[in-house]
Parts: sequence; structure tokens; C-alpha cells
Amino acid sequence: MSRFTSLMTPSAYPPRLIFAPQDHAKFLATSSIPNSLKSFVQAVGQEALRHKQQQVSSPPLPPPLLPPSLLFLTGSLDQIKTTYTSPPFHPATQGEARRVQNIRFGDPVFRLWCKRVEKVLKRIVGGVLDLLLVDDDDNDNDDSSNSNEYFELGKQCVKDFDSSSNSTSSSNSSSNSNSTIGPYADRQLVIDELSSYLYDSFGNPTRLDYGTGHEACLLLFAVGLWKLRSDVHHHNNPNPNPNPSEYSPWPFLNFVPLLSSYLNLTRVIQIDYVLEPAGSHGVWGLDDYHALAFWVGAFELEGVERGVETVGSSESEATARFARIASPTCIHDGGVCPTVKDEESSSGSSSGSSSYGAEFIYLSSITHIKRLKASVSFPEGSPMLNDISGLLSWGKLRKGLEKLWVGEVLGKFVVIQHWRFGEVLRSFDKIECAGEEGYKWSGGKDPSDSAKAKGGGGGGGLVFITNASGKKIPINTNASNNNIGEGGGGGGSGMPATKAPWAK
Repeated sequence: MSRFTSLMTPSAYPPRLIFAPQDHAKFLATSSIPNSLKSFVQAVGQEALRHKQQQVSSPPLPPPLLPPSLLFLTGSLDQIKTTYTSPPFHPATQGEARRVQNIRFGDPVFRLWCKRVEKVLKRIVGGVLDLLLVDDDDNDNDDSSNSNEYFELGKQCVKDFDSSSNSTSSSNSSSNSNSTIGPYADRQLVIDELSSYLYDSFGNPTRLDYGTGHEACLLLFAVGLWKLRSDVHHHNNPNPNPNPSEYSPWPFLNFVPLLSSYLNLTRVIQIDYVLEPAGSHGVWGLDDYHALAFWVGAFELEGVERGVETVGSSESEATARFARIASPTCIHDGGVCPTVKDEESSSGSSSGSSSYGAEFIYLSSITHIKRLKASVSFPEGSPMLNDISGLLSWGKLRKGLEKLWVGEVLGKFVVIQHWRFGEVLRSFDKIECAGEEGYKWSGGKDPSDSAKAKGGGGGGGLVFITNASGKKIPINTNASNNNIGEGGGGGGSGMPATKAPWAK
């Protein structure tokens, strides 16, 4: 176990390491994690692009076959959507918070949802880790029945936990708690780390909001999982002369089905619990909730665009279907991204328009927005998405979305200040010096730690409280209360007391 993890209590692991703008600036300048995140999305996008391009120019290609561990994970997410967002979860709170009248944002029942999901996620991640070693044996197995078996196994994991949560959670936390996994000394800490990323990706139960920072936590989870997979493989199969191209943990294309399962779940959460857009720029932002989904989805449609250009003019039905979405203006086509009225008018016909959303993340996101903002026109409710639909190509749109994500998500302190960093993710920064391991980026200092040190005995001194926006506000408890209202400095060392202008 590294010095980093040995200092952490289980409840505090993984910790936050970005507390101030200068911590964020140092993170971007010195850590390898930001570039690893960008490189991962670019690798995913390029594989998605090639796959869609081949779909246009070749006979229909089957979807990528996921390894057992990821099938288990997507099955678990699907069951969470079915079990925890359906009526059986809510009767205990009916008449209280389930459908609070006259609320603009934030159903408090979301806090109960998060509390329930937090427990089951550790069991899910534990099951994923158990299947990591199975992936090597099943890499060349194209049996679809096995695929369905692992997907159903993931669903059953959530069902079993839901039916006997107390006994399951206790047994799960104790089993394998001291075992290792690959180069990592404590398997339970790895589970805690990865499950925390996945948990944070669903929104904030305190503020009852969801935004691009939460969505990016799914990326932290995926990158950590891919990194862990690679580390475990190389630990179990040491090679004195490793060839980077000889082995990759999983095809990066496997992230696309995982992202789709995640979006299907989070969209239900956003609607059911009326989550507030976190840090939204309003109608002048790209979207109230998502950014990564549009970036990855644009890669897919760029592949369609290139495939149509390669095939040229063809009268085949398959080519005509792809040619319909070869330009960004296709989002205004009611047969591609239908509004609620379009769906109602075509309910009796078999136009197949819904299949576009099932196949392409970008188009499913646009369709979701049209349903969510059914009372306003698309240009009025989403002006930025409407404006970029006028670009000449999906390639140009995709490059713009990449710059937007890097600048407005990764580059914003207020967005990523709540990220947590565990040993798997920080292994990107691991270095060795004089035979000892360390990290080239160590993170910032938690201001609450220095506040405790300054507080002295008796519990006084500088303490921090968290306001409604999630920011820590310093309060000096050593300030003298005797000077309040006298215009003094509150005892010299305290915060200056305020004096009403009408006070005498």
C-alpha cells in the first residue's frame, strides 16, 4: 500500500485534491491525468468513427461484443434504472417528498435514491473486478448466448442486493477486503475508488443537481477501469520487453455502449427528480446537463459522413438512410430527431425514425432535449445546438465540441473542484525517485485541515461551512461577540462585525 492510501481513512477515500484555482492550474500544467482523459475520448471517438464508416460502406456490421465485465456493468445499470426509479422504491415516501408540489428543481427523494445506489455500486464494481480475469478467456468467444448471460448476471446482482440489502452489503464489504488485485495492494480500496467515481456521475444529493462535471465523472470511472484492466494484465503477464501495441486492455469502442447505458439511466433521473442543471449557462449553453455525450456522438456521425462520401451516390435503401444524417442539419428533420408532436403524428406508421436515436448518441441527445423542452421551439430552447447545426460538416462540429469540452469542463475550476482522485487514477502520475514511489502532481491542501490547526483548543478558530452552492466559507469562531454592533473589528483577530446604518 502506498503512503498516499495508508494515510486515508476508508470514509475519506478517495480524497479531493483540488481546493483552489491555483490547485486546478497546477493540475492542468503538471499532471498526466488531463491528457489521459482527452486521449481516451479521442481514442474512443476514432474507433467509433471507423466503425460507423464501415457500416455505411459495408454490409451491416454487428455491434461490438462487450467483454463479460462490461456486460455485467451495463446489465447492472439497466436494472438500476428499472428497480430504483420505478414505483416500488417510492411508497415509503409518498405524501412527503415524492411529488412535492410547486417545486422548480430538485425532488428530495433523489437523496434516498443516491443513498440506495451508493450501497449497491460497491457490489457491482466488485463483480466487475471479479470478471476482469474472465475477459482474457472470453476474448475470442463470439457466442451471443454468453453475452446475454453476463448481462443478466449484472441485472441479477442488483435484484439480489435489493431483496436482501443488509446481509448482502455486510458480506460484500468483508469478503476479499484484504486481497490484492494486480499491482494494487488493497482490492477494497480499488472498489471504493471506482465506485465513488460512478456514484459521483449521477449528480449531487445535497444540491439536487446534475451537470457536466458529474457527467465527466463517468469518464474518470471508465479511464480508471481501462487503466486497472491494463495494469492487472501486465502484472499477471510480465514481459521484459513490452510492446505497447501488443496488448490493449479493451477496444476503446466498448466505451460507447457503456456511455449509452449511462445516458439512458441519467435521463430518467433528470426527469423523475427534476434535477437542477449544475452551473448551466441557461439557454446560451450547449446543453443543461451534458457535453461529453455530444463530443463522442459527433465522432459517430463524422464516420457516417465519411462513409457516405466514400460510397458516393447510391440508390440503395441503406445508403439513403445514412445519407439522411450525413449533415448536421439533420437534427431538424422530424424523422431523425422527432419532437413530441412528430412522435404522436407518426405513432400509427412505421417510419423507423426512433432507430436513429438508438444507434447514434448525438441524435438521441437531441431527441431527449426536444422531449424535455417540448413547450418551446428547438432554436429558442437550445440556441447553441441550433447554431452549430448550420456548420458544413460533422468533422468541423466535432472539433468545436472538443475545444468546448476542454475549455468549459476540464478547464473550469468550478466544474472539477469536486473530483476525487484515488490510487488507480493517480497511477498516471506515479514516478520513482531514489527507489521510492511518488507522484509528480500531489494535489492541493485541504483548507479545512489548516483551519483545524489554527483553531487551537476548545474548538475555536477558523472553521469552514458549506453554503448552498457547495463552496466552503471561512467563519472565525474566536471572534469576540462583545463588540458586535459597535463597529469594531470583532476582537482584532475575528471577522469585522457589521453595523446597520440606522444603529446608534
